[in-house]
Amino acid sequence: MRRTLAPCGQTPVLAAWDRRDRPSAISAVTVRPVTGRPNLFFRLFPDHIHAEQAVPFLAELHRQLGPLVAVWDRDPIHDQAKLVTTWLAKHPGVVTEKWPA
Repeated sequence: MRRTLAPCGQTPVLAAWDRRDRPSAISAVTVRPVTGRPNLFFRLFPDHIHAEQAVPFLAELHRQLGPLVAVWDRDPIHDQAKLVTTWLAKHPGVVTEKWPA
């Protein structure tokens, strides 16, 4: 439930949809340096994505592509999850950047 602004003492309650009923996706768009051909890698999950799903995805990308630069949105999983930061520390060939604010 969400609440809206209304006159004092008359706060209406509105039903709101919840994103928990939708699948989550993790994806990467890559461009081959020599040919310039784009590629799309993705995985779908029935629930929210956690570090336990992000690390294997990064590991598979790194295994297939070699050194890479990952440009991430500002989701806390990217730079605050201990599992992700530990994996990145062990793989210097994976460089990370954030989208601007």
